[in-house]
Amino acid sequence: MTLRRLTTLMRLGLSSWPEVLKSTSVSQAHKPVDTFLPTKRPYRLAKEYAQERKHEYADQLERIQCILQDISSLLATPRNQKYTGDPEREKRILEKLSFNPRHITELEGWIDEYTSRLPPLTNFILPGGGRVSASLHVARTVCRRAERTVVPLVSEGLVDQQVLVYINRLSDYLFTVARFATLLDGKKETVYIRPQSQQKPKLDKTQQFSENQKIV
Repeated sequence: MTLRRLTTLMRLGLSSWPEVLKSTSVSQAHKPVDTFLPTKRPYRLAKEYAQERKHEYADQLERIQCILQDISSLLATPRNQKYTGDPEREKRILEKLSFNPRHITELEGWIDEYTSRLPPLTNFILPGGGRVSASLHVARTVCRRAERTVVPLVSEGLVDQQVLVYINRLSDYLFTVARFATLLDGKKETVYIRPQSQQKPKLDKTQQFSENQKIV
């Protein structure tokens, strides 16, 4: 039994837990989510880089790590299991397996705050914009993969739907702070231009670029 599972059992006050087969969707969902946890890359790298640069959102990244740890515990404890023969206790257990939607509201508030301080996004941009920004973009791609693996768990009623909503909003948050990191580090966003075969790409005169964007 893993330390994570033992912690979950202690939190729920359970004396036993059926082993989850590694081939199950629950186990598969842990792989991308575990990538975010404090002992894993790439999320830890993104947070460390942000802290080195003293970016103002670094504390938020640490808080998110703690919430992802809770999500991992929820994934390890399917909601459809019968733990006791006591309906009241079952109800209390399900309440403990619920994800607090205030975490989602908090993320959305952060997204709105940083979006208001960024130039409008009028073009597709390429991931980059410095080491911090690039690492946040990598974390965002892992977050998207985690979202895809959690979808079937929610569909089967194994995990609270709010977990899926949080992971979805988290990828948007990571994209937003990746752009903000580019701004803080004085870098420029690279605007995507469709490549032309063996010709110099022609710029669309209708496209508008902000001061912190460049084309390649």
